[in-house]
Amino acid sequence: METPREAVEDTLAQLAAALPDLGFEAKSGLKLVRRHGDLTQEIHAQPDRANRAGEVVRMRFSAMLQSALAKRWAKAQTDPELHAEGPWAGVIDTRQMHFEEGLNGRDFDVVNPDDRPFVADTVAAKVREDIMPWFDTMGDPVAALATLGTGVANEKWVLRHALAHGYDAEARDALAQRCLRWPEFGQLFAQYAIQIRANGYPQGYSDATEELAAFAVAAQIAP
Repeated sequence: METPREAVEDTLAQLAAALPDLGFEAKSGLKLVRRHGDLTQEIHAQPDRANRAGEVVRMRFSAMLQSALAKRWAKAQTDPELHAEGPWAGVIDTRQMHFEEGLNGRDFDVVNPDDRPFVADTVAAKVREDIMPWFDTMGDPVAALATLGTGVANEKWVLRHALAHGYDAEARDALAQRCLRWPEFGQLFAQYAIQIRANGYPQGYSDATEELAAFAVAAQIAP
């Protein structure tokens, strides 16, 4: 009997076959990978933990964009607020895929092999229409800065990408615009930045805004 993992791998293989011109290749870790210069574009399959062979194989899809240059930059930093290693050190952003056709707007059940071509074609259309333009925007270190405040997975990653390419002034300006466009965020960010400059980095972050402020102070881009 086919295992849930085998069902997911087969669906991913069909997805790659539905995107022949883009050059995605299946890799370990249930993902498709495409190299584009300094960038690594990834489509991830996320199986449900409750899957049962021959009964149900639910899965959802997400995208991830990584930069080798950003990863090298993060590893080279000596300030603990800027230094990063490991699998997330070069990540620019991640994105969950949503589908009108999916269960709960996200999941597909691929236990039946006859359903997999439809799933592959549906996800392939989403990749072409939504994910590839997103890869292009987030892969541009300056264009990506304009997404601050719009729901990116981690704003620090977007700033890191810009800094790795030498866009310090642009990163500082984008962060200032972020504070102006969302005044409540800007006020809290400013409070944290003042505290950090006066007292040093906190032992732990109260929230994502404090973490971002610590990164910005360390990188000397806090407005």
